[in-house]
Amino acid sequence: MVAETQPGRLSGATAPPGAAPASLPPVGIVVPTWHDDAALDALLPRLRALDPPPVDVLVVDGAASAATRARVESAGARWLAS
Repeated sequence: MVAETQPGRLSGATAPPGAAPASLPPVGIVVPTWHDDAALDALLPRLRALDPPPVDVLVVDGAASAATRARVESAGARWLAS
């Protein structure tokens, strides 16, 4: 079991205080969405701000709107219509 020790950090992935951080494997994130552009506007910058940042963010859009695609791509994520 991995427990959260600090916001956004897991005990299995952090080094003791004063030590260099442990090397973490690359992570990709898949975000399902359906008519929720406002939530994406808030979420996507937060995902890019993670430490370490994800190597890929893929938004799977069930509503398949051009506006959502533009938002996602302008935030540096990939978009996929489902």
